[in-house]
Parts: sequence; structure tokens; C-alpha cells
Amino acid sequence: MSDDHDSLAEIGNLLSTVDASLQTPGVTKVVVTGKDPLVKSSRIRFGATAVYPPIACGILAAQIHYMRTGVSQSVSADMRRAIHGLSIYWRFKPTVGGKMHNRSMLHGNPFLHDNYETKDGRRVMLCAVYPELRLKWYSFLKVPPYPKESVAHAVKQFDSVELETAAAEAGLPCTLVRTPDEWLETEQGKHIANNPRPAPVEKIGDAPPKPFPPSEKGAQPLAGIKVLMATHAIAGPSAGRTLAEYGADVLQIFHTSLGFEHEEVYNEANVGCRSTQLDFADEADLATFYRLVSEADVFIDSFRLSSFDKFGITTSSLLAANPSLVICSTKLYGLTGPWAGRAGFDMNAASASGVLAVCGGSATNPVFPELKLINDFTTGYFGAMGILAALQRRATIGGAWRVAPALARTAHYYLFGLGLVPQEFFDAVDVEADPEHVVGEPYVLEADTPKGRLRRLGHAIILSETPARWNDPILVCQGSNEPKFLV
Repeated sequence: MSDDHDSLAEIGNLLSTVDASLQTPGVTKVVVTGKDPLVKSSRIRFGATAVYPPIACGILAAQIHYMRTGVSQSVSADMRRAIHGLSIYWRFKPTVGGKMHNRSMLHGNPFLHDNYETKDGRRVMLCAVYPELRLKWYSFLKVPPYPKESVAHAVKQFDSVELETAAAEAGLPCTLVRTPDEWLETEQGKHIANNPRPAPVEKIGDAPPKPFPPSEKGAQPLAGIKVLMATHAIAGPSAGRTLAEYGADVLQIFHTSLGFEHEEVYNEANVGCRSTQLDFADEADLATFYRLVSEADVFIDSFRLSSFDKFGITTSSLLAANPSLVICSTKLYGLTGPWAGRAGFDMNAASASGVLAVCGGSATNPVFPELKLINDFTTGYFGAMGILAALQRRATIGGAWRVAPALARTAHYYLFGLGLVPQEFFDAVDVEADPEHVVGEPYVLEADTPKGRLRRLGHAIILSETPARWNDPILVCQGSNEPKFLV
């Protein structure tokens, strides 16, 4: 009974999806300790999923540091401790000012983690993380607010695919709970399987090379790199959060025309980032936005494809302002394929791809992974991985670049790319006694911030010469900074 899974080989395979390699100068050694399974609730490789995407970011950051300084370093991670980073509330409770994050806007929401039975006996996941989506769902289903029983009754009047299709046409997040095999039979599943890169990187414009400026030994790998974000939820801003760990100046825009953010999401996904507020419907604010785009190296967005159209913000307008821009667009299904325009969140990716069916044993008994929303932060790391690779290409061959991570691509990666832990090996491992498989204590970081004393998960990827860190203050009040970069 064995598992021939090779961590370094798999990390090398992941880097190859962005045309990078473990053998590139700048990294003397890569070390991963610990081994799946680390929990016995599912054969999903939670440890590998928690480590491979962020350590790929660390490797690429170390390579950039070498390009700027000629200094090499080692990169390491312990998946027994890093696994905590997959989830906000698994076995660690983050606090601000000694209190848990405010979750009041989520209480009583029937469109979060509940799934409902349809007329044809299948289960569907209806999602409304934000208040405006919740109201749209009540209107679509013609039910009064809040009672789950009313929602369940309304859903039972639809066949599953009928509801999934009608909701997509209405711009509402809804997915049929599928098995992995059923996912592969969908047109979008086939599309992703034909190009399973977690974060596709493509050149989208011509521009001269833009080399990294020289840097002093000890400086962060991305010192001087400017990142602009207009994102919501977790996956998009988590990419910026990761770039900030390696020294980038990251400025998040909260735009008044596109809603608000939950406090717990903001505090976790936007740590390390500064925050400003603009109204894209205001002519002066839109001009400020394009000024920031012209100064930025990277722009990250995570709204639906059509969200920015009403403001005239398009790929063409962004590249007109900055022909050397790296654009990262995080979506549910990606930018291509028949479902590219569909809205959704982590829960939708987990239900559509087969994750809930794997954890529950069947598509009619869906169960969330023990660590809950494992696509969100992982997709953020994939976005950062693609951005780091694109910045290297921009420095050497020039051009503008597009990175396209997707929640469903992330789920596809760990279900099909990594594959499940073999059943016999899974059954034989004692996760309470075998040192390789025992979950360790999380890395913990504490810091004073304008919002109070922050206690949160610390950095799990260890770079020997340029340890990851966020600049003080590591958490600011939403919308509290001027709309300008520091560098």
C-alpha cells in the first residue's frame, strides 16, 4: 500500500503550465515536508492543494529576485502546517481587536451553503453571497425573503438543468451538483480538460521589454511593482495579497457602483493591500482610474465579464492606457468556453466540478469538504502564479499579458491533475499517529492595524533570503487611502 505521488515532480508540472521550471537559476533548493492524506474526511489532496500553488509563487518570486540581484535562495513549505491556509475558519479563528470577524450580513442567508432538490430529484447550488444577488434570487423564484422552506418549494418546481440554464440567463449563480464524470461530459468541462492549465497566460499586445529595475540584496522580489485591483470576494484579491507578500505595492479599488464587501472577506483577502474608493460612473473618478492603470504593472479584476462594460472599461481601453499591462481576470469558469459568462462563487465551482459529490459519495448527497471553500484562496495563488510568470516574460520579451485563473479550473486541477489519494493508502494511514500525516500548528501572525490588533494565519512559504512579509499597516480600513501608488 503506497502512494507514488512526488511533490517536487508535481510542483515542476505546475510551473510548466506557465512555461516556468524548477531548474531556472535563482532557486538553490525546494523542500516540501508532510504528505497527504492529512484529514480522513475525503481523498482530496488537501495538503498538496494548500502548498503547490503558493510555493510555485514563491519559486517564481525567488527567480525574479535573482533576475534583479543575482542572489539565489531556497524555498520550502510544510504542508502539515500550510493546510490551514485553505480555509478561514478550519482549526484557527482569526480576530481583529480580540473579536471574530463580523458575519452579520451572512446570517439567515438561504443562498450560501445550502443545496436544494429539484423536480427531477437532483440537487442544485444557488448562491447569493451579496445582498443584491439575494434580492434578485427572491424575485426570480417569486418567494418572500429568508425562509429556506419557501426557496426549497420554489426550486422543486424546476428540473435541474432547466433551472441552471434559466438562472445563468438571468445572471444568477446556480449549478447542478455533478459527479466528476458528469462534469467531464459538459461542454465547459470538456473545454477545460482540453486545456487544463490552472491559470492560462497569453500575450494580448505588443510592447517593448520592460526589465525589472536593479534591486538591493535583501529587498523584496517585487519591490517597486505596482498592482491595481478592482475585485470582490476572495479569489481575486487573494492574488494581490500574495503579490504584496513579496513586496508589491497593491491598491484595491472599491467602486461604489458595484456593491460592498463583507468584513470577514475584506479582512482576510485584502491583507497587505491598501484600499481606496472610486465611482466609475463619475467622470473625474474614471479619469483617476485610468491614471492609475497607466502607472500600474498589473491590473486584477474578478467581476463577471459584463460588469465593467457599462463604464466603458474593456481590455482595449486598459491597454490604450498602458500597453505593457499584465491583466489578471478571475472568473468562475474562465474567459473561454460556453459557460464563460456565467456568474458564480467557490460553492458553484465545487458543485459543478464534482467536489461535493466526491466528498458526499454521490451527486444526490453533496457535502462540502471539511475545509469548506478550498477553491477561493487556491485560485488567488494561481492568479498570482500567472502574474509572476507574465512579469518575467514582459521583462524579457515585452508585450501585454492576460492571466485567466478560474474557480472551476482550480477544482479541475486538484480533482484530475493531482488526482485523489489511492483508496488503499488512504485507508491505511493513521492521521493521528504517522508524523508525515499529522496536521501541525498553523503559522500565526499578529500586528497592530488601524482596525485593531490583528491575529491571523502567517506566511507558510519560506524563502531563505527574502521571507514573505506585508508592509505595515498590514490591514487598513476599507476605502481609507488616497488613489495613488506609493512608488
